[in-house]
This record gives sequence, structure tokens and C-alpha cells, in this order.
Amino acid sequence: MVKRRTLLIISICVVTGCNSNPGDCSSDAIPVAKQPPQLAPRSTAKGIMFEPKPISPERIAAIKTDLESRREREQGVRNEITELLRTGTPIASLNAATSPVVKRMIEIDKENVAALKGILAECGWIDATRFGARVAQAAFLIVQHSNDDELMGGALPHIEADAKAKRINGDQYALLYDRLTLSRGGLQRYGSQLSTRDNGEMFADKLEDPEHVDERRKELGMQPLASYIGGFGKR
Repeated sequence: MVKRRTLLIISICVVTGCNSNPGDCSSDAIPVAKQPPQLAPRSTAKGIMFEPKPISPERIAAIKTDLESRREREQGVRNEITELLRTGTPIASLNAATSPVVKRMIEIDKENVAALKGILAECGWIDATRFGARVAQAAFLIVQHSNDDELMGGALPHIEADAKAKRINGDQYALLYDRLTLSRGGLQRYGSQLSTRDNGEMFADKLEDPEHVDERRKELGMQPLASYIGGFGKR
């Protein structure tokens, strides 16, 4: 029997995660096609603009300040949850129905998504070239925690472009790719989304071509999957 993480561990993506110490963020191989599925938006995102639009330096500075603040809030509440887990709070007790901190996390995420969509409509995707890697990461975190298929699908190609150009860490692309493809019923490529077994062990479920996952992770500058999983310990 396998217990799959739903809201929490998968959604606790903190920025010190995937390349070093996990926190941010099975041996049965399943035959799959070698090429990844197309993860472009399923339809034109509703009112969301992703292509860059002209914007003044002053407005860029204001958006940077806003997104930095949102990043601090969303990471702060996730650090609270991580600490609760570290000190022995059962995962089952951390749910939106009974946990004030989880309720606060959900509220923060909703506010951030609404604000980001407004910013995107104004200036397009928050790319590292115009806004810098740290602010681009703040936008990524909002998208990653949005549970919004169109927002995630629309942002993915832009995050991929920044990752391949080494303007941001490759694990951001991996995290978003895996979350989006799993949400669409597919297989994750990089093993970034973990599940727990009954004994508390964590593992990468629904993994495409497991024998070559470390090769794919290495291409993005990520540590081997076993090291990544080991950093989480048991839950």
C-alpha cells in the first residue's frame, strides 16, 4: 500500500531544495516513449499573457519588490510547515480542514496567483533577463503552487528557456514539468514529486524510464535521484 502526498509535501517547495538539500521543493519500470509529452497550454490561457511586453525600468523595479515580498510570505509559511513535520507532526493532521497554517498557505497562494496573473497581463512572463534570477524564481514558486493547469502550461516553455540558457537553476523546470505532467495523468521525467510508503519511506512514483532518470537530472544540473530522496528522510 502506498500513501501519496497530496497538498503538503508536494506543495512544500522551498528555494534551497532540489540541487542540494531537499526541502523546497520504485524499481518497477514502465515502458514509455522516449520523447516527453507536449506540455504546452491545452488552450489559450484565459486572459494570461506570457510573451514579454514593453515595460519601464521603474515598473520593473516595483514588480521586483512586490514579487520578492510575495516570495517571502509563501516561503515563510512553508518553512513553518516543514518545521512542524521535522518536529514530529503527522502529515495527516496538516490539512486545510483542521490546520490553521495550511489554511494560511492556501490563502497566500490564492492571493499570489491572482496578483501574478495581473502582472503577466501587464508585462508577460517574469523572465530572468529582465527581472533577474531571484525574482524569476519567485514567479516560478507562485506558478508551481498554483494548481492552475493553464498558468503552469503557459509558464513552462519560458522557464525551460531560462533553464537551458542557465539563467536559472534547472530544477525549476524539472519541478514544474513533473507536477504538470502528473496533474495531466502522465509520468514525471525527473522524479521531483515524491510519495510516501506506509513505513514513511519516500519515493518517486509514476516515473518515466527510471533507468535513465539520473541522466536527465544531470542535464539540468540536479543531484542523483537517490541523494535527493535521501535528503528528505522518512515522513
